[in-house]
Amino acid sequence: MKARAGQLAQAAGALQQITQHLGRLASTHAPEVFLADATLYLEYFSIVTIAWQWLKLAVSADRALDGAPHAEDLLFYESQLHTCTYYYEYELPKTTALHQRLSSDNHLTLDIKPAHLQ
Repeated sequence: MKARAGQLAQAAGALQQITQHLGRLASTHAPEVFLADATLYLEYFSIVTIAWQWLKLAVSADRALDGAPHAEDLLFYESQLHTCTYYYEYELPKTTALHQRLSSDNHLTLDIKPAHLQ
């Protein structure tokens, strides 16, 4: 679980950096610049939050497995550990691309003209 906690700490730190970056944008640019990728920010935030919740569940499951659970509970706890591993291996890495996009100075979605959409 220590490795997962390290991954979560790194992702949370990166999220904090992006939040501060967006805060600076909000104070120095038009609201459109700050809000242009709001959906991506919410996705980023939710991935990190869910990773935190999976880590909490995995820690509880790990403790339960140390206590020699009943056979019918064994699969449940093992499944929680597997799902946490899945989330950290498949979902949490998506934050790297979101971080890159949100820290970019290229405001593509704001630069598009209505004529481009036809």
